[in-house]
Amino acid sequence: MAQPITVTVACTADDLAAHADALEDLARDLEVQNPSYEPWLAIPLARLCASRQRFVFLLMHEGDQPGHRLLAFFPFERGIFHRVAPLPSLRLWKDPFNYAGHRCDPLVRTGAADRCVARLFDWLRSDPASPGLIDLRRLTGGTGITRAVERHLGTDGTPHPTLYHVHTSEESHLYRRQSDADAYLNTVFSTSERQTLRRKARRLQDLGPVEIRDVDEVEDVGAVIDGFLDLEARGWKGQEGVAVEKHPGHRPAVKSILEEAHRRGRLSLLTMRVDGHLVAARCVFLAAPGSFLFKLTYDEDERYARRSPGLLLEIEGIRRLHRDDTPSGAGIAWMDTWGSARSKLFNHTRSDGFLIHRYAVADRRAAVVWLLPLFPAARTVARGLEARWRTARERTAAWLAAARRATTAPAK
Repeated sequence: MAQPITVTVACTADDLAAHADALEDLARDLEVQNPSYEPWLAIPLARLCASRQRFVFLLMHEGDQPGHRLLAFFPFERGIFHRVAPLPSLRLWKDPFNYAGHRCDPLVRTGAADRCVARLFDWLRSDPASPGLIDLRRLTGGTGITRAVERHLGTDGTPHPTLYHVHTSEESHLYRRQSDADAYLNTVFSTSERQTLRRKARRLQDLGPVEIRDVDEVEDVGAVIDGFLDLEARGWKGQEGVAVEKHPGHRPAVKSILEEAHRRGRLSLLTMRVDGHLVAARCVFLAAPGSFLFKLTYDEDERYARRSPGLLLEIEGIRRLHRDDTPSGAGIAWMDTWGSARSKLFNHTRSDGFLIHRYAVADRRAAVVWLLPLFPAARTVARGLEARWRTARERTAAWLAAARRATTAPAK
């Protein structure tokens, strides 16, 4: 007979740090890999987010005592369900700075998904700390955790007797290792596109010697991380205020996270230099048998940007994914881009599309049940308006850039 599961609630990063050893043990035996919730990454990020988010970290222990073996970690934050449905809820935590957490798969021990999901739904219905609505967002499709959620919610057509849910999904991008890198690239790029990329690579070499290295090929990893963060700050992310450098006090914390990832053998930080000048960098967290793209940045100076160094470095990353003698290829079968469904780059370079699911789950006794059915339609309308606004901004930016070039062009 299975032992009962005890739920412990932690509300701060310091509370969570008290469970770091148990979380480390859990992370060695996971149903679904998600480095953004492992303690070496989650605890520092929670400290950075403490002023913006109110946490409800659920830790599920086997047996009737909190000190027993940890079976699952469900990190939630308090907030509203969605701006078009402003209902109080607990939603799986995603850091607001997009440093990580593009996937929100909780940490669940191998083979324990059904028991832990059942315990989560019991907690939703019975615990005073529960608002009666939880947002299980950004769950990777096809995993043991997502299948357990679907079984308990009765998505096969048999409604759950005490829970109501609304389901939505979107597509994301995966690089899946194939027989070799050329087979992969021949699949995602046409003949003419491959010719264009080779031409751009030659034009980049015209500017000086091109050197590509990963962290296993450099002596001063800290200096490489600093260069990566400086490069990001000089680009569009810096201009829009979303680069690490633009958040006061964040740079030391993010640098420490990357150094810890390197110490654990969990970091690939691929850099491209032209004549010694850093023109592109690509940071990946390793979690065998997979990996997760953290950030990609490049020098936006026109003489480099028109030669597409970011795309060329991404192609080198795909080549190294297919090599067993590189950090990003040894024991790695795929890379999750952690990217938006709208990303032009990843839509082009991916090998697979896969679904990311969202389940809004409510106690049928809660008043929010009457509003949840409106969410999918309202979300569709909101996304349509966002798309129109984004298109208008892009067209305005293109027009302004063309006007600037016309006014600064030398007279013939």
